[in-house]
Amino acid sequence: MDMSENNATTKSPWSPYHLGLISYFCIILPGAWLFAENYKRLGCPRLVVPYRAISLVWFVLFIAAIAYLPSDYSWAAEVVHLAYPIVMILLQNAAWQRWREQTDDLIPTAALGKPIVLSVMFALFVFGAIAGKDWYLQYKLERQMELAQEHFMQGRFTESVRLLQAMKMDYPRERTIYINLAIAQEAAGMPDSAIKSMNYWLTIAPDDKEAAEILYRLRYGKTNE
Repeated sequence: MDMSENNATTKSPWSPYHLGLISYFCIILPGAWLFAENYKRLGCPRLVVPYRAISLVWFVLFIAAIAYLPSDYSWAAEVVHLAYPIVMILLQNAAWQRWREQTDDLIPTAALGKPIVLSVMFALFVFGAIAGKDWYLQYKLERQMELAQEHFMQGRFTESVRLLQAMKMDYPRERTIYINLAIAQEAAGMPDSAIKSMNYWLTIAPDDKEAAEILYRLRYGKTNE
């Protein structure tokens, strides 16, 4: 089949550089679908499915990094985010340049208006879901903390300890939980457990002077003056 026949039956491709921008600003997945579709338009249909699979895995890794990595490692999510469009542009650039040479740049690239609109809508949905998850976790933390405080104020120290211990699983880097847990453990007659709780928190935040003061008091029964 000559080039004129191929151009008549195949849609023009998109520039991979433009797709790279969509991938970065619209959280990978929309650009990933477009990159895979672009292989079909560039005459490489056999690469569509493999690249969609790779892109899906990449997207899942990115979302997992955002959702589960501590804030100290947020750079890792950004590395995954930035690496995807760069890698895909490099992989697709040869086919793109070959298409341009074959058409002598006489055929315009495909319009990106509709893909951009859909990509932005997808990105807004994902960002909204992430923000909703953060709001829910903060709301849940506040409610559980109120309940733990209520147990403590009513003298149910063991129940307060039990609830705060469970909260550590959901919020492993939440300072307030460890401080209140140590106080509740001390009140429940568990000084060794209180010391362990403060020791563990100080391995996470070694510069926390207030926590160090609480630990000193738990160990020696007086303030560190």
